[in-house]
Amino acid sequence: MAFFFFLLSTLSIRNATALSNQYADNTLQKLSLSLSSTLQNVQSAAYQLSHGQNIEHYLLPENDYELFVQHQALSSTTNALVSSNSAISDVILFRSDKRVPFHYRSDNTTAVSIANAYRIYFEQNRQTPSFQLLTVPEENLSCLVYIQPILYLTGHTSYWNQQIGCLLIFLNMNELSDLLSSSTDDLINHLQLTDASGNVLLGDETPLAEEMASLPVVDTGLTLSYHLNLKSQFQKFSFITLAASSIFFPILSTEPI
Repeated sequence: MAFFFFLLSTLSIRNATALSNQYADNTLQKLSLSLSSTLQNVQSAAYQLSHGQNIEHYLLPENDYELFVQHQALSSTTNALVSSNSAISDVILFRSDKRVPFHYRSDNTTAVSIANAYRIYFEQNRQTPSFQLLTVPEENLSCLVYIQPILYLTGHTSYWNQQIGCLLIFLNMNELSDLLSSSTDDLINHLQLTDASGNVLLGDETPLAEEMASLPVVDTGLTLSYHLNLKSQFQKFSFITLAASSIFFPILSTEPI
């Protein structure tokens, strides 16, 4: 009978491990899809703002009046996009002509500090579309942004295919953090959102000795890294098995009167 109980316990442990892995896989797939949907909406907003003749006229105005008119149009478009997308907290547009950048929420002190720290870099260097974590260490500030370069593509002029501006979409860090934390439990922990170079953009940055698994966040260039704490599940099951055996074996060992 002891052998039978041992065999049953072994099979149960294997089954519990399989169920834990299945639960983790389902949870992480849902999280990855949620992140992908959220971030792709940000990319879509950036694309809408950065393409078309209006944005080109704003960045290459013929006169101050056109600059004013296009600034008003850009403000209206940005307001509509930000209002309909809770994942976006702010928008800044740097100009290659080095005029004053467009800033949607000028009272956003975090964005202002980051803009001041990175203004020259984004005005002078050609960019590629990507999610990046921008930091100002001396002020202990950081924010995840989506970078969208603006190229002149309307006509074959001296500006053709040149970067005439660079759009920064500031992401709502609280909303993204809530997405990660909602999937964190005793089994799934140490969740991180990382870029192609393995840099942690969001999540738990505590060093971990064990190897972490990963899951791509579709069409974003980012990866969801995580650790499965199967040991905790095994310890829980071992406790249950031990409790069951303390009840089961005394019953088996009781001799009939």
